[in-house]
Amino acid sequence: NNRIPIYAIWLAIVIFGILSLLFINLDLVPDIEYPQLTVVTNYPNATPEEVKNLVTIPIERAVYSLKGVESVNSISRQSFSIVKIRYKWGTNLNVAHIELREKLDLAVADFPREVNRPTILNFQLSQSPVYAFVVSSIDPDIDSRTLYQFVRHNIVSDIEGIKGVSKAELRGGNRPEIDINIDPKKMVKYSVGPREILASISSFGKNRPVGFLKKGNKEYSVRLEGSVKDYQKYGDIVVKNDKKGSVAVKNIANITYGSTRKRRDILLGKREVLAVYVYKQPGTNIVKISRRIKIGTKELENQYGGIVRFEKIFDSSIWVKRSLTELGIALGFGILLTIFSVWIWMRSLKISLLIILTIPLSMLATFILMELLGISINILTLGGFSLAIGMIVDNSVIIVTSAIVLPQNDAKSGTRYKGTTASISYKRIKNAVPAVTSATLTTVVVFLPVLFLSGVLKIFFMMLSLIMVSSLIFSLFASITIIPVILSDMNNIGCTNPRFLDVDYFTRGLYRKALKYLFRHSYVYILILLIISSLGFLNYHLLDKRLMDPYPQDFFFVKFFIKRQGSIKYTKIFVRRIINRINSIKGIRRIITTIGEDPSDPGQNLSGIFGVNSGVMKFYIVDKDNIYKKISEIKRAVEGFNEADFLFTIPDNPVQRIVSRSDFDVKIKVYGNSKEKIKSAQNKLYSFIEGDIGRKNLISSSYRKSGEDVFCIKREFLPYFDVTISDIGEFLKLAVSGVPAGSWVRGGFDIPIQLKLKESSIKNPGDILNLYLINRNNSWVKISNLAEVKNRKAIHAIFRENQRDYGWIGINEDPDEPLNKSSGKISLKSFFIHD
Repeated sequence: NNRIPIYAIWLAIVIFGILSLLFINLDLVPDIEYPQLTVVTNYPNATPEEVKNLVTIPIERAVYSLKGVESVNSISRQSFSIVKIRYKWGTNLNVAHIELREKLDLAVADFPREVNRPTILNFQLSQSPVYAFVVSSIDPDIDSRTLYQFVRHNIVSDIEGIKGVSKAELRGGNRPEIDINIDPKKMVKYSVGPREILASISSFGKNRPVGFLKKGNKEYSVRLEGSVKDYQKYGDIVVKNDKKGSVAVKNIANITYGSTRKRRDILLGKREVLAVYVYKQPGTNIVKISRRIKIGTKELENQYGGIVRFEKIFDSSIWVKRSLTELGIALGFGILLTIFSVWIWMRSLKISLLIILTIPLSMLATFILMELLGISINILTLGGFSLAIGMIVDNSVIIVTSAIVLPQNDAKSGTRYKGTTASISYKRIKNAVPAVTSATLTTVVVFLPVLFLSGVLKIFFMMLSLIMVSSLIFSLFASITIIPVILSDMNNIGCTNPRFLDVDYFTRGLYRKALKYLFRHSYVYILILLIISSLGFLNYHLLDKRLMDPYPQDFFFVKFFIKRQGSIKYTKIFVRRIINRINSIKGIRRIITTIGEDPSDPGQNLSGIFGVNSGVMKFYIVDKDNIYKKISEIKRAVEGFNEADFLFTIPDNPVQRIVSRSDFDVKIKVYGNSKEKIKSAQNKLYSFIEGDIGRKNLISSSYRKSGEDVFCIKREFLPYFDVTISDIGEFLKLAVSGVPAGSWVRGGFDIPIQLKLKESSIKNPGDILNLYLINRNNSWVKISNLAEVKNRKAIHAIFRENQRDYGWIGINEDPDEPLNKSSGKISLKSFFIHD
């Protein structure tokens, strides 16, 4: 009686559903805010123990009183303190950030003067790079340093201007630097100290505002033009002028156009490259952003075609589209199978299509709800649709069959009629609505226990449940509104398909015979149930226990950790040796290697295990179905490299990655009262596990065997030579790493200037003892009179959890032999450390 309003309502739902589908974001996994904040504090040139005692422990004590804190983990590394504060799920991180900042501002008062202000970071999975490309030079006249500046000031800024891009990060390459290399002998000869040189250079080469000049009614700004076009002009700076004459920088130092010292690099194959990693803004469509980046890089390549070229190294949207496409295909197969099963039962294509119409109508209505709630199309939402497909059509099947089947007494008699009256069918539909509604609500109630889950699992299952529940409710609404109206307009109300009755009678008869047999032979039924139950319990103990299976991809990771201490140059040689060894293996498309860490980026290496002697090799293969075979071949190829530990890792399922947020499949922690006891127990446990599981796909937090040279100051001689500890520290910094001395601005490029001692004068730490330091009375003092060099074992990081020190052993599942299928087990019950 109200066809037009029903059609109007569903027409609006279809239109708004299609519009919502066009605007819904596409992503592999939903953006989930993990309840954790990270405090990174820089304490320049401090040892891990100094960082722990003077920075990390005061921060830990300050944050423990905060509301909602569940656990506090920390890593104290060379010059850096990293404290991870995990909150309870549901904590408002914006409020937590403000409260944490207030606590840190109070704790800063007790820090040493050299400690920088703590930085609060909120790392989420959505902050991972989504696109990366390599920029190389076509023009042979452009060297790597000029290319770095060009890309930094032109390419990166244009990429960051693309809609939806949060930042573009430059990795690898050679950043230019002006090196002023002081000759220690000439410094003594001309009686010029480092402080005088640094003060003269820092005030040179800059445009400075002087003030304002007023003339009549006009006012002019006055600036001092101090910039220079040639960096060699820094050599003309006069650092000393007395009766003996003037001394310029070029008299005591040579100036070179060099590169900054790197602690991180990117290799594409065996060649060093300059790469740009692009990050997206939270809540944006990764597919659209990737498309915009491709268009942007194409335009830049056309604009700078004769200068640079671009080479894509990875695009996360490809994986997202592939994953969603495969899941969409599976969803399509589910719909086709549902259509087929309905047709088999109804034996009428017209009626079957009417029932299947519930699926797109329910999905479009759900898309509107997803757009209103800000939910993206991802593997969880598509998974919810896949699970709900079979249940969505149930309501329509009941309503349609209620309208077209014969009366019960006619079915019993076997008499076939062409149809019944519309009024009888209307009554049947009306009587079926309460049953359909109660059945749907009963199914919805099944998902209520999800509300009692906690943590990230609640978020995941809530999303799945929301999609399934909303689809079922919309299917109920469709089955009791639009389906009867369309059925009535098709003149099929009360009509019976004889072929439908054939199937109906056949299945009813078969079921009736089966029940009679089981009632007569109940022991057979009980025996079958016992066999099935026993097999179920047995297989439960044999099956893998995991949240989700690994998702097949066309790449995997090999993490390597070199045990000896060396420079980044040695690490790059090591990587090239590995690549030379595996060059004969076919089916590898590309190898991207990330070496070391970037100390200027506080967000890098939060796990505290990577350094210049470690890295991650990412292998792209041709056929993802042969990924396990390729891993086995590479494992055999690197068996001879005993100087390093290797971890072979297949990327986790994206959902598993969010849940675990760990670099390892298994992580065992060893607690103790001293670092010696922790390391001893850790080594014993490492050997035990290695022998127990029969493979070497594990790493410990103390893998690196390194030493450090310590300058021990002879404090009793400092007053005699009129030298302070800070004087010695400044001189050692100049000799070892150099001192920043401003910057040289050229063509809009900002190039740092580094003041350092000539490298040829220092070949090992002992050579520094033969150098001279100028004291407060402008007299020269030999360093050997003030300090001595001692070598000792170094600690590269100190790990703490809830104010207790610990060491750890990380184990990654061997792709050839999963942990829960290995012949041996990690039987820690048989391994005890009583100390």
